[in-house]
Amino acid sequence: YFATTKGNKEIVASMNEAIASIDSAEPQLQSSLYDKYFGIDETVYGLSDDMKSYIEQQGTTRVGYFIGEAPIQDADEETGELVGAAKGALDYVSEYTGLSFEAVAIPNGMPVDEAIEALDLDMVVGVSHDYELAREKNLALSTPYLRSLKWLVVRNGVDASDLSGKR
Repeated sequence: YFATTKGNKEIVASMNEAIASIDSAEPQLQSSLYDKYFGIDETVYGLSDDMKSYIEQQGTTRVGYFIGEAPIQDADEETGELVGAAKGALDYVSEYTGLSFEAVAIPNGMPVDEAIEALDLDMVVGVSHDYELAREKNLALSTPYLRSLKWLVVRNGVDASDLSGKR
């Protein structure tokens, strides 16, 4: 954070705009700066003994995902396997923790709570961070693995996973 005296809104607005522009142009800059100046210290950020024990006993975690929600999550047309940002997040968590994941496609239109029960899922990726929905469906939400200030808006019938030739 940057700080200034109360009432100095112009400089705060300018800094916010500059930071947003930098984030847009260099999305990895914050992570790079953090790694450069703070480093990754396994003794501080490593897994607790309880978490290591849980991972050893867990086995494979069944993770549900929704098809057709690119770029967050989708199924590869040839293999049917999970692709997108959710796959990247799961791969990263797997590499860091040693957890093993099995991706399971959720049929279109099936609500999250029903999918967990019907498909014997341990969790679902790509769920909106909506506390009211979570409370209604008796779900626990994790910390978001992806935050985005950008939205892709397409008209009905346009495949968001293939925008080649579109403007």
